[in-house]
This record gives sequence, structure tokens and C-alpha cells, in this order.
Amino acid sequence: MDPKLESRRPSPPARIVVATVVLSVAAASLALGSISAPPANASTDRVALPKKIVIGYSAKGKRIVATRAGNPNADAVLLVIGQMHGDEPKGRAVVRAIRKTKIPATANFQIWTVSTMNPDGAQKFTRANARRVDLNRNFPVQWKRSAKGLYYSGKRPNSEKETRAMMAFISRLNPDGIVSFLQHANTVFSVCNAKNRPWVLRTGELMKLPVDLAVDCKKDDKTYSGTMNDWFSSKFNGWFATVEQPASRKVTNVKIQRYARSSIQLAREQAR
Repeated sequence: MDPKLESRRPSPPARIVVATVVLSVAAASLALGSISAPPANASTDRVALPKKIVIGYSAKGKRIVATRAGNPNADAVLLVIGQMHGDEPKGRAVVRAIRKTKIPATANFQIWTVSTMNPDGAQKFTRANARRVDLNRNFPVQWKRSAKGLYYSGKRPNSEKETRAMMAFISRLNPDGIVSFLQHANTVFSVCNAKNRPWVLRTGELMKLPVDLAVDCKKDDKTYSGTMNDWFSSKFNGWFATVEQPASRKVTNVKIQRYARSSIQLAREQAR
């Protein structure tokens, strides 16, 4: 690694315990590990989880699966989400590349991957889920009800099974950071959040994606509502980076491999 980049890596965030999260998630397949919602007033500090786990089901009953690589006992944890919108597929290729990388069980970090949290949308190549809800407008922080359309919020916050499944899983995992792959803006978001900022800058640096440092943060805050980013950033001590890849035709295999290596490097740097 370039020593100049190494010297600018962010400091690992301190861990806190997030309490009183009451969520629900569908029962998981007996063939894999399963996760259940934490009971009322339960601590959501990290708990032991199987290597492969069904975290919930889509509106059409498709499984949403998370897998772990690295050291299951490591304190540093990164979650990588390959796809939230069904018509933004290239993050799934990044997840495949991460899963193919041999990460030793003796590593000082663990990295979790979810290929898609919207399998119904992925099958139909639509932004929304099967109920025509934009999952990134359905989370319960700064949620605003919107008219049906491309960015439909749903009738109420966390109304969707996919949203609730991710909330329950993240609450159990309590990651130090989340990298969520979207498309097609060719940038990394969340620089306005002071907690996220150093990691967003580092993500852009490693992935060679621009970060909009001139963004109008007040306007940006009003533009987006009900996002996973806002929910996680407000409820947990970890950081969140939204990685907007370029349009699919511009996402080469070289870029996919770079995004995968960068994600693993971010997981590694959290442990230092």
C-alpha cells in the first residue's frame, strides 16, 4: 500500500451498546444459521453468529443471506451490502469478488457480505421491491411518506420485510462500519456526517471514486429521507459509506476487483 494512503487512514471508532431496539424478522431456513429479533429492552452489542445465515425473506419469500469471512472472534467488523435497488446490480459482483478472496481465520477482522437485500427487485430488474417500495426510503429515521413512484417510501416506516430483516441483522451484528453499493452516480456519499466523513474520504481514496466535498449539506439532508444510512448513523456508533458505482457499462472487472480489495482493506484498517 502507498505509505501516504496508509498514514491517512481513519482511527477505528469506539464501540457503544445500542439498547431498546424492537424488531421482527421471518424465521430462517433450517439448512443455514438463523437470526431472530432481539427482545424488548435487550442489549444489541455484538453476539456470536454462524458463518452463513438467512437474515430474513423478501416480500415474495426469497431468502436474504449474509456470510462471514475472516476471524469470527475479531472485534473489528465490516458489513458490505452489494445491492439495495434491483436495477443496480454491480455491487453483487463486488460481493462475489470479496467472497472469493481468501481471508485467513487468523485475521484481525471479520467482514460480512449481503449480496442483495432486494432479491425480488433483482429478479425483475426494478429499483423497488415487489411491493413497489424503494427500500432506501423505508427506514424509520427521517422517514417521510411519499407518493407512489420511483422513490415510494411505503405506507409507514420499516413497512417492508426486507427493511425489517436488515434492521434486525444489523442490530445483532453491531458493525463498526457499513459499505453499501449503489449506482450510478460515480461517487461516495455521507461526507456531511462528521462521524462518517474520514471513512467516506478513505473509501473514495481506496476505490478511486470522487467524494463531493462541495455538497450543500443542509439541502442534502432535506433531499433524502428514510435511508439506511441515516438510520444506522443515528442509532449506532459505526460509520456508513454509500458507494455509488458508475453505470454498469463502465464498471469493468478491474474496478470490481478494486472495490472488493478496498472493502477488505477498510475492514483491516478498522482493526488498527
